[in-house]
Amino acid sequence: QFEMQDSKFNSEGKIAKRRNHTVPRSLLEEWALLGPGGKLGIHYIDCSDGNPKFEEGKQANFAISEYLYVPIGADGYRDERMENWFSPDENALAILSRETTSKSFGKRLTPDQKGNAIRASLILGYRSRYEFEKIAALVSPNEHPANIQRKVVSHFWAIYERKLKQFLNWSFTIFYGLPEKLLICDRPLLDLT
Repeated sequence: QFEMQDSKFNSEGKIAKRRNHTVPRSLLEEWALLGPGGKLGIHYIDCSDGNPKFEEGKQANFAISEYLYVPIGADGYRDERMENWFSPDENALAILSRETTSKSFGKRLTPDQKGNAIRASLILGYRSRYEFEKIAALVSPNEHPANIQRKVVSHFWAIYERKLKQFLNWSFTIFYGLPEKLLICDRPLLDLT
């Protein structure tokens, strides 16, 4: 019998993706700003206490949760499907983010990558570690933690897929070169649809 909460491996026997970002690191790195004392970092507001904070550097540790999207499957291994589902879209969003500050905006992205970047933006609008934690707290406390996490990941994955379907017939315009810096919040698209 395996000890489910200690599993660190995927079904291929490789170390699973442990550090899961609620906001992709590649996106945050593009938008780091100077903070107190002229140090580069990222300003954010902590959802749990409502206080504005500043994290020095580009690591964005405040946006990282261990195994948030990588639950332990019924087979005892970490299930990386959701994290892998995010990856192609997040990579395209990182390219798009870099291009918003270049003169050749949009020329390095294929039509598929532009679609992926838009998908990533939409899904990012519904991702929330805080909400994951709140939903997990609603599941029976008698359940094994691995079962709770599987249920929460499954719940949110279904929401993300449903939301993407709601946007299928929408058209999007990307604005860039604006003087404002990036502003993103925990689940900013909550009421958009």
